[in-house]
Amino acid sequence: MGGKMSAGHVELKRPGLAARAERLTGASRNRWQRLEALPYLVGADGSGWSLRRSGEPGQRATVAGDVSGGGAKGIYPDSPDAVRELPCDFLYWKPVVSGTDECLAGLLAPVAGILRDEVQEALGRESSHPERLATERSSVPGRR
Repeated sequence: MGGKMSAGHVELKRPGLAARAERLTGASRNRWQRLEALPYLVGADGSGWSLRRSGEPGQRATVAGDVSGGGAKGIYPDSPDAVRELPCDFLYWKPVVSGTDECLAGLLAPVAGILRDEVQEALGRESSHPERLATERSSVPGRR
C-alpha cells in the first residue's frame, strides 16, 4: 500500500447516516463539516460508503437499503463491485504532495484545525484526559 504515511480518515456512523452526509444533524453534522476539509475522507455506516477528496464528493457505494433488517435481499445487484472499488480506491490512494511550504501548510491546516477543535471540546469536559492533565499540571509547584 505504499509508504507509511496516513492517507485519509474513515468516519463510522450508525446505519443510514454516513453515506449521506446531508442526513447528519447536530454534533455529527458539525464534526462531518470539519472532517470534509481533509484531503481524503470515507464515511461508512455498514450499508453505505461515501468518499470525499478535499471536500469534493466522490464515489458512493451502497450494499443494502438497511443493514439491520434487509439481509441478503437488500443487496443491490451492482453492489459487490462498487463496495470493493471504493475501499480499494481509498486504501491505495497516493497523495500528491508538492515540495513547497505553502502546499504542505495547505495539507496540514485542516488537520491542525480539527485537532485544535477536538482539544478545545475535550478541555470543556471535566472528566476528559486533557482537562485532567491541565488540572494536574497546574497543581505542580512552579507551573501555571
